Amino acid sequence: MEQKGKMVPSSSVPPEILWSSLPLILKQFPVKTLLKLRCVSKVWCSIIDDPDFIRLHHKHSHTRPDGVSIVLMNKDGGDYQLYSVDPEGGPLVDLLEVPSLFVSKYYSSVYEPNYADTIQLQSVNGLVCIQNRIWNPSTRQRIEIPPRKESTTTFLDVPTYLLGFDPFSDKYKILNKQVVVSIDGGGVEKRVEYQILTIGTNEWREIDSVPNEFVPYHRNHRSCCIEGVIYSFACISDEDMILAFELTREEFRIIPLPPEVDHVDCCDFYLIEVRERLGLINGAMTTISILEDSEKIVWMTQNSIFPDFILKYYEGSKFTPIGAIHTEILLCVDDWNTQVKRFFYYDLESKRLRRVDAVPNLLDIFQYGIYYTKHVESLFRLKRFYFVLIDQS
Repeated sequence: MEQKGKMVPSSSVPPEILWSSLPLILKQFPVKTLLKLRCVSKVWCSIIDDPDFIRLHHKHSHTRPDGVSIVLMNKDGGDYQLYSVDPEGGPLVDLLEVPSLFVSKYYSSVYEPNYADTIQLQSVNGLVCIQNRIWNPSTRQRIEIPPRKESTTTFLDVPTYLLGFDPFSDKYKILNKQVVVSIDGGGVEKRVEYQILTIGTNEWREIDSVPNEFVPYHRNHRSCCIEGVIYSFACISDEDMILAFELTREEFRIIPLPPEVDHVDCCDFYLIEVRERLGLINGAMTTISILEDSEKIVWMTQNSIFPDFILKYYEGSKFTPIGAIHTEILLCVDDWNTQVKRFFYYDLESKRLRRVDAVPNLLDIFQYGIYYTKHVESLFRLKRFYFVLIDQS
């Protein structure tokens, strides 16, 4: 634009202010768009790849309508098929097919029983863990976890991998739980060994903080990571409890279950994050306990979550907590009355239940077990790591 024969700048905003505000603008976009915007210029690329911006974008993704999704996994023959769906309803989106852990080149065919109780689908800080694979659904990249150190004198049962994120070091870590059976002089010793791997390295490290008499094992393999702590179930001296692994210090500690919890039915309990705290919910949705203080072990338990008429209608049905979104807990309900799977939100503050109608009946699509996790998208790029990288188109 010209004025009195002179050129007038199209913007009066100083360039330094414009560039400083660019991250606040870019954080509004989904990962797919940002990956394309990396090509605009070197400056844009450096901003989008900056670890501080990746953290800023991931934090903001919790509040963006398209930043949160439900990732579902279904076993299809020997492989696993992954899908996503909008938490407020919509069609299933085909994401990825993952070969089973037990046909991996790293593991032999000695694992022949049914492993349904050891399989879990975890989403931690934007990454998804599926058995021995780490995957970022947003960037379409995945890596295969290298094999842990194994002894030639022991027989190893099926490994369990627990993904965690340490906010202090800004690193992802994988905790491996392995049941080890040693045969010595005709006797058989069964124990649980733990090893830790930091993503970006290729070496497992032994966890020395587990006492010899400490043999945690539980049929419930569910876990979650909150504020740098991986929580999982353990059974010690025939007593159910929660095992907390602090990723910064790489140490274990024991958290007793709330006294209101029926330990007999502990295998039907779920661990989820609720407002940056640990939530313990049973599959019947009759109680929910939130760990308000993890240091002093203070639980707050709420009984009779649903109205009686809801529990009576869905009597015998299974409630699967998927995750918390703001003050609401997303649930999948196996409705045995109508033979459909339904999604509900339960609001912890108003104690109201609302149904999500625009989700296809998963029982019409899947024939086998379905696993769920809440996923918040992230720009974290696995291609920086060199072991067994597979980029997905």
